[in-house]
Amino acid sequence: MNKLPVISVLMPVYNAEKFVAKTIESVLAQTMGDFRFYIYDDCSTDGSEDEILRYKDPRIVYKKLAKNGGYVPILNEMLNTCSSEMIARIDSDDICVENRFETQLSILRDNPKIGLCGSSATMISDDEILNGQVWVQPEKHADILFKALTENPVIHPSVMLRTEVVKKIGLYNPGFMPSEDLDYWLRASQFFELHNVRQPLIYYRHHSGQISNRLNQHQADNAEKIHQAFITGRLNCPEEKAKRLYNFLKGVEDLEGKTRNYFVRKAFLSRLPLHTKRLLIRSLLKKR
Repeated sequence: MNKLPVISVLMPVYNAEKFVAKTIESVLAQTMGDFRFYIYDDCSTDGSEDEILRYKDPRIVYKKLAKNGGYVPILNEMLNTCSSEMIARIDSDDICVENRFETQLSILRDNPKIGLCGSSATMISDDEILNGQVWVQPEKHADILFKALTENPVIHPSVMLRTEVVKKIGLYNPGFMPSEDLDYWLRASQFFELHNVRQPLIYYRHHSGQISNRLNQHQADNAEKIHQAFITGRLNCPEEKAKRLYNFLKGVEDLEGKTRNYFVRKAFLSRLPLHTKRLLIRSLLKKR
């Protein structure tokens, strides 16, 4: 029987002919090479398949789907095939830094409470000109959850997670696409700590063909529902009150670190009585 790889790498592809070769090469060049690389083509109509088939590495598992189903169903199909220790995500237009897998695997193995590890990202454009911008993400669990009140705190293609997370919370919810990742992180946070590596471990490509750009308003609407449901669930408060708190927090550009950590840890992470949590929130609102 073949030994299972440590990592399963999941990459859905749709019409990525222009970018997919460099993405594949960045995965195959990882300093931690004990992985199986799942590449599923969602019926691309360009030359994506020809680009993919140029690579004969035995770690690649390639599948072309019979009909276009969308990237969330593909990801769920991939998740159902994984039995490795860890699962890593990458999108077909992004690029991994060569020590990405090694860095994230070390963090997850050294910190058993962490179930999911993302990273910051360096932004690149269609023609791969670096614009100097780094998309920095919060590192610690409490800071990640604070950002999750109003934004997505984890970059989806930068993620490595334990297969145990999938066993615990299941698959992505297609109903929240294209904010299915935010929903997944928040579901995972109920049982595991979340972590981001502050240094960029991927190059994140920003271009007009991205799903997030094409479905921008739909993504924003779904994300708002997820943020408000997160507040409602953590504070067990009425939806209308959660909506007011969400709108308040969204309008606060920055909160001092001590205030932020106190608010998140006491109001969202602690087992304090509900009325005490609400008093903390009122206190925070008065300070602003």
